[in-house]
Amino acid sequence: MHHVIVLHIHVNAFYVETFYVYLSILVLVDALLLMLGIQHIYI
Repeated sequence: MHHVIVLHIHVNAFYVETFYVYLSILVLVDALLLMLGIQHIYI
């Protein structure tokens, strides 16, 4: 039972980490598209 709880916490931590990585990638892509959009408007 104890091992299951530890595993559950580990899996949750993994999902949270993955979520943050996904979120940071989305923010980076969004910033990149915004920069490209601004460049496109200026050019």
